[in-house]
Amino acid sequence: MKIARFSQQTGIGTDSLRHYDRLGLLCPTRQANGYRTYSPDQLETALQIRALRDLDVPLEEIALLLRGDVSQVALLEQHEARLLKRFISQRQALTTLSGLLRGQRSSSDFELEEVRLPASPILSCRAFVAWNAIADFKARTELEFARVLDNQNAATSGQTIVLQHNLDLMIQHLDLEVLLPVDQPLYGSGQIRAGTMPAMRLMLTKNNLAAARALPVYRQLYIHLENLGLRIGTAVWLEPTGALGYEILESA
Repeated sequence: MKIARFSQQTGIGTDSLRHYDRLGLLCPTRQANGYRTYSPDQLETALQIRALRDLDVPLEEIALLLRGDVSQVALLEQHEARLLKRFISQRQALTTLSGLLRGQRSSSDFELEEVRLPASPILSCRAFVAWNAIADFKARTELEFARVLDNQNAATSGQTIVLQHNLDLMIQHLDLEVLLPVDQPLYGSGQIRAGTMPAMRLMLTKNNLAAARALPVYRQLYIHLENLGLRIGTAVWLEPTGALGYEILESA
């Protein structure tokens, strides 16, 4: 079929088809009068090229795929990484721009502090806790920690940390875990578990609100760190500072 008909069939403009011909991506046969003629068998290749171009895959990489130098899975994974990097960069720029438009010197709505905690043996206790029972749960857990430490002749090596898991589930109950760094590996007892806390990188902001009123702060901080291009894990309270923050699993 002639180029105009092939363009209608594939949704690819005639200028683009001529360009693909010059690059060797999609080459029609030439009649004696110079007209390009495409075969029905080339429709599938043309549609494949169009689909990849709609995803903004570079033509040179499409050429590698058509030549069989790279698999489609490898090509798409590489392009996914490229788009993710571009998205994060643009999101950071948008955050900075929004801050400038608000007349702020920086893009942050929060006074953030970074804290790094080393890997350490820990005692921990995790439970679903009602908003009004957080303090009681923490106090009871710390008493159990003290019994375990006394029975095994161990000592603390840092302050208590209260972690909030599953941020999206904070409605009636919180998925809380109280952690206590200790000076040596221990054995658990009852509901108290013993283990190892990996090194943690935290981004914190001060939170002086009552627990039930802290939810909007969680949400704002979550959105803010996401806008900075940070992939984040669990929300945390660091006691006794009253700081509220998130574990950073990986930064862009």
